[in-house]
Amino acid sequence: MKLAAAILLGVSLLAGNAAAQAASAPAEPPVVMLVGVYHFDNPGRDVVNLQSDDVRSPARQAEIAALTDQFARFAPTVVAIEETADDAALTSRFWADYRAGRRADSRNERDQLGFRLAERLEARVVAIDFDQPLPFGPLMQAAQATAPDLHARLMAEAQGIADGVNAALATGTIADALLTLNTPDGLRRNDSLYYMPMAVTADQGRTFPGVDVAAAWYERNMHICARLLTALQPGEHAIVFYGAGHIPQLAQCLTRVGVRLEDPVPYLSAAR
Repeated sequence: MKLAAAILLGVSLLAGNAAAQAASAPAEPPVVMLVGVYHFDNPGRDVVNLQSDDVRSPARQAEIAALTDQFARFAPTVVAIEETADDAALTSRFWADYRAGRRADSRNERDQLGFRLAERLEARVVAIDFDQPLPFGPLMQAAQATAPDLHARLMAEAQGIADGVNAALATGTIADALLTLNTPDGLRRNDSLYYMPMAVTADQGRTFPGVDVAAAWYERNMHICARLLTALQPGEHAIVFYGAGHIPQLAQCLTRVGVRLEDPVPYLSAAR
C-alpha cells in the first residue's frame, strides 16, 4: 500500500509540474501574412495611379479565384482590410452587405480578396485603417521649387512602380501584378518613396515638409498596426490586404512585438 501511495504521489507531482510548466509557457504568437495590393477600383487617391482593367471580367475573376485558393491554404481566422471602423470591435461597414449579396458589383480589393476569402473560411473581418491626412501639397511645392531634380526622380520612381504593375497586368495575371509589389525589391521601392524627400526644405531651410509627410505616414501605420494587434489572439493566423506602401512599416511594427510573418510570395507564385 505504501508503494502504491508513493507511486500515486509521484504521478500527482509530475502532473502538477507539467501543469505549472504549461501555465508558465509563453503563448504562441500570432502569425500574419501581409499582402501588399494595388487599388483594384482605381480610386485616384495616390500621387501616381494605376489604370487597371475591370477585375469583374471572367478572366480576372478566375485569377482571383486562384488567389483565394492559395490564400486559403494559410487558413487565416482573421481577415484585416483597409477600411476605417467606427467602433472598438473594428466592425466593417460593408461586410454584412457583402454577405447579403449587395456588393456584387464592387471592384474594390476589400470585396474581391478580403471578403471573398473571409466568407469562404468563415473568418473574422476587421477594419483596421486609420484616417491620417498626409501634407503632400507643401512637400511637392517645396520640392519643385528647391529640389527639382529630386522631385523628378521621386515622380519617376513612383511612376516606375505603377508601370511595373501595369505591365504585369497587361501580359499576365493579378498574381503577377501583386508579385511585383511584394518581393523584397518591390517593398523597398515603395518604402523609399517616403524617405527620398526627407531633406527637402522650405522657408529658407527653416522647415522640412518631407519630414512632416514621413512623420504623418509613420503615425498612420503605427495606428493601423495597433488596431490589428488588438484584434489578434495568441496563435491565430491573420491575413492583411493593404496598399503596398504600408507593408514595410507594418512588418516592422509587427515583428518588433513578436508577431511572426508569413511570406506571401510563395502563395502568389502558386496562383499565377
